[in-house]
Amino acid sequence: MHMLSTVCLFFLCCHFSYAGRHWLPSDEEVDMAYACLNMAFPTTRSPIQIVSRIDSAIFDPREDKTTLEFLAADSTCTPEMLAEGIDQRSCEEVGDSTLGNYKYFTCTVRKTQQGYQPTGNFRPARQNDMLEIDG
Repeated sequence: MHMLSTVCLFFLCCHFSYAGRHWLPSDEEVDMAYACLNMAFPTTRSPIQIVSRIDSAIFDPREDKTTLEFLAADSTCTPEMLAEGIDQRSCEEVGDSTLGNYKYFTCTVRKTQQGYQPTGNFRPARQNDMLEIDG
């Protein structure tokens, strides 16, 4: 009986320690998020935006599309740095983490022969967007 309660306690602790994130976004979901982001904020103008966090990615097989919700942030990179070959994903978020440096995206993406076809919108980040989302 003691062994059973110890095992239950262990799994309960594990559940709470991993409650914030139940999945890591796939490379394809990250690619889709950047397609949405760069549609709204081209990498030819400053500040360069980066994907800070992906909160959800839901695939709809009937319509063959994925809906993403993610937080984007201003980065320390410039268009000139990207032109020199720096990867946008290796850019760092700006040090000043005020709400004005973040935007929250809801985006729908279809995968086509030419790549990703994003449609969506963004809004300024709100205080509750800055909290980690529990799954």
